[in-house]
Amino acid sequence: MASRIGGQMVTVSVNEQDWPQRQDLECGHDSRYVKVVAVLDRLLTDTDHGQMQKVGKGLQHLLANTLDLAESENRAMREIGYPEWVEHEQDHHLLCTTIASLCWRWSRSRHSLDALRELRDLVLRHLSTHDHSFEQYLRGNGTASGRRLRGAMASCVVISAPA
Repeated sequence: MASRIGGQMVTVSVNEQDWPQRQDLECGHDSRYVKVVAVLDRLLTDTDHGQMQKVGKGLQHLLANTLDLAESENRAMREIGYPEWVEHEQDHHLLCTTIASLCWRWSRSRHSLDALRELRDLVLRHLSTHDHSFEQYLRGNGTASGRRLRGAMASCVVISAPA
């Protein structure tokens, strides 16, 4: 699958079998966010190696893709009447504003390894609480709309920043 981000075409692998099982995700691996954690891990490594400009660009890509992902997931939750959609959507807002804040700080040379680690922890918390609950709801929802939504959500991916 290919998408246009910031004027450039980016190719995405949607084969979740290629994504490693993450031990730090209490709910196994989630094809929608495991890539975010992998990107954050790479950004942390790049920060350790002093590649701040690369990290800044990576954060911008991460923000664009997280906004798209959250919008798709929010729409899907509302469409099926997921009972916890308001809280889940609020957490998406927190994730996106946190990434946007980091983008702003990075663009002004206010680099913070601790802030990147906090973002990673925030994503892991989102995965183990909100996304885990949503997955459980979808598994328990045997309706045609639930099956359709599970199929649609399986194809949601986050595009990693260019290397």
